[in-house]
Amino acid sequence: MSVKRLAVVMADTGLLEREIADFVRRKARAGERKPLSVSAFNQYKNNLRLFVEWCAVQTPPITSTADTGPDTIRAYDGYLANRTKISQKSGQPTGERLSIASQRTYLRPVRAFLRASNVERDKEWRLPPEPRRGDEEFAEKRVLSDDEVEALIRSAGSNRRNALIVETLATTGMRVGELLRLRGRDILEDKHTHKGVIRIPGGKTGGRLIGAVPSVWRKLRKWADANGGDDEFLFMGSRRRPRGEENGGEYIPLKVSGVEQMIRHLARDAKLGDGISPHTFRHTLATRMVKAKANLVVLQNQLGHRDLTQISRTYGHVQPETMTDALIEVFGR
Repeated sequence: MSVKRLAVVMADTGLLEREIADFVRRKARAGERKPLSVSAFNQYKNNLRLFVEWCAVQTPPITSTADTGPDTIRAYDGYLANRTKISQKSGQPTGERLSIASQRTYLRPVRAFLRASNVERDKEWRLPPEPRRGDEEFAEKRVLSDDEVEALIRSAGSNRRNALIVETLATTGMRVGELLRLRGRDILEDKHTHKGVIRIPGGKTGGRLIGAVPSVWRKLRKWADANGGDDEFLFMGSRRRPRGEENGGEYIPLKVSGVEQMIRHLARDAKLGDGISPHTFRHTLATRMVKAKANLVVLQNQLGHRDLTQISRTYGHVQPETMTDALIEVFGR
């Protein structure tokens, strides 16, 4: 889902857009104390685009930073608090307002831009506070059932690549970026236990070895052997590079956006509704493992978290009776 765009006649905000473009480019420069990553750069651009659209329909319009003031961000904050999402599938408003987390995501780059432009600050204004555990914001995210995962696999039909991607995400909990960095050589056998494991190349939290369901590991190994061997990426796109270009004719590596789109299409075909993404499989595995009283240190490594803080924060609320069961196991009834 995304924020519904403003569908009205807009003023010319060319100067404001140039000021924002210069700001984002400066933020991405290597000399910055914390230069923006590629994903953060794109997020800044997209989130500030909505701010520009909002500025264009104000009375009078805000066409440059000269038109802004200490009340600008407070007014924009109020606008976001009342905006509704639209369904990516139907394009129609859902009636659901932006979450607090989404509001904060839209407000941060605007705050940074106004500060960098030396706009007078409203000293009383603050970002909406992060919700506390137990608030509506922490309502349990979607957890897929075995039947729903099977439905997604069936939706892939004869496309073995897509079916294997779903099965791998569902049974390993790896990040989609980690999935797309896998090569054939990363599907290996532990020399001590002789069990199949997956090597996650260094990324967000460094490289690691994770466990794999034997049946899925065998499918991955067979897929790797049939699609270029140890040196090739496991999952490639269906498009080839144009002839005449470097490496022309070769398949183009699959991108995160491609996997996200594929999962949405499979969910639609399986009639599972909106809101299923690659991360849904990760959340599902983590939730089910916590409910099954898995060793949290093992789960931490499987998910690639630096420490147990993230697991405790995100899944500490899962089924309070699980803690009761654990106490009974230690102390008896």
